[in-house]
Amino acid sequence: MKQLNIFLFVFVLSLITTQAIAQQEKNRKWELAFSYGLATPVGSFSKVIPEKSFAKDDMGKESIAFTKEGHGAAKNGRFLSAELSYCLKKHWFVSLIATQSNNTVDTKPMLEYVNKVTRMDFNSLTNNDYRVNSLALGFGYRYQVKKLGFQLIPILGRAEISKPDYSFTFSKIYPIDFSVFGKQNSFLLGVNSRISYQLSSRFSLALKMGYNAANFKYVWISHSPGVDPFRSTDVINYRLIQTGITLGFKLM
Repeated sequence: MKQLNIFLFVFVLSLITTQAIAQQEKNRKWELAFSYGLATPVGSFSKVIPEKSFAKDDMGKESIAFTKEGHGAAKNGRFLSAELSYCLKKHWFVSLIATQSNNTVDTKPMLEYVNKVTRMDFNSLTNNDYRVNSLALGFGYRYQVKKLGFQLIPILGRAEISKPDYSFTFSKIYPIDFSVFGKQNSFLLGVNSRISYQLSSRFSLALKMGYNAANFKYVWISHSPGVDPFRSTDVINYRLIQTGITLGFKLM
């Protein structure tokens, strides 16, 4: 997925699907839903452990760095998703789910620790946001009691995270840049649930809660004037709880 425009993809797919089944689907088995809400990092993705954030190369040489394995330092963010579902039977359905989440990185504890340990005076540490795009398939169960509904769906898919580059700045003319190479893709596992209320024959409003997990492995190299490049590997343990509102629309 090269900067996958997940929302445009699902929108176009839904239009094609609607035209193809408009004349034959009398029971409105297709549903398109959009969700928006809070993306809360949990577990190792949210931990901040500066003492474990320095890096070592293959020879055991240690270097200033802001590694993320086991301590991603992610802060609360937002997510947006689009879901296209098809009802197989009364209670069973399949879904294609496209999601984008965005979480900023808590850099302050790491900057303070580096300055304390090295006795240097770095005046800033900047880190790209964790922006994750994913596309997943799911097979779920739905139960309806009059206008109230509940659904649960395990999902499996692929996810891509934006390059987690970061930079320590000693002065305006002396940065230490950490650049990431290649694509940062991973398998994605998760589960989504919804409690919904049927507003009309076509529209529904729901409270959504979901959990996504992925491990993004990557290689980075540091660049600094007058210093030999330093190369190492790292992992971002992506663990996210999504809580938000969903608007659903049953297609013809």
